[in-house]
Amino acid sequence: MAIRIECPCGHVMSDFLDNRPFKAEILPDQSTDDFCGAIENAVAAHDNTGTAQQYAIYDTVPFFRDIWHCPECGRLTVEAADGNYYHFSPDNPDTPPVLSKSNPA
Repeated sequence: MAIRIECPCGHVMSDFLDNRPFKAEILPDQSTDDFCGAIENAVAAHDNTGTAQQYAIYDTVPFFRDIWHCPECGRLTVEAADGNYYHFSPDNPDTPPVLSKSNPA
């Protein structure tokens, strides 16, 4: 399902398409053990088959949260555990695209 986020600056971001340079998924450090456990459980329950891979992906998705980086003002919008989104402003308005696969030179 596509999500549409409006930054406080007014810029609208959507993840209707995949591989957006301004969006990422974060795994809270406190969820790391549960994340790894879900993968181990899926592999053990399905004998390391392609089915295990599908279950590992399905079972680990809930551990991740969205994070968005506004290309207009540099704010980060982070999904919290309560499902709400919170905005954080950069100290420097010329923040590079911190969530893209590679930063431009």
